[in-house]
Amino acid sequence: MWSLDIEWGELPALKGVDWNRQRPTFILVETKVFAQIDAFLGSVGHDVVRKAVATGDGVSNSGWAHTKSHDFLWRDRFAGADVPTGPSQPTSWLLK
Repeated sequence: MWSLDIEWGELPALKGVDWNRQRPTFILVETKVFAQIDAFLGSVGHDVVRKAVATGDGVSNSGWAHTKSHDFLWRDRFAGADVPTGPSQPTSWLLK
């Protein structure tokens, strides 16, 4: 599984991957340009399977509450792997 959070650099990073050599089953990306990332990952054989949604209980000392997430999970459609389940799966994941 890959996890990308490069502050607006996710798409260029993904475009730089040699997809014939690197085929992660799962790719977790934090992005605010979902449509662009989804279109590109779809073109290399990955389908979005989940969107992360914050539970709203992450309040910092400054009073800022994290209530929205831009995290999405893609799966290689050719890998045949199931979406993670069980105790290791965060409860904040919702099916898209």
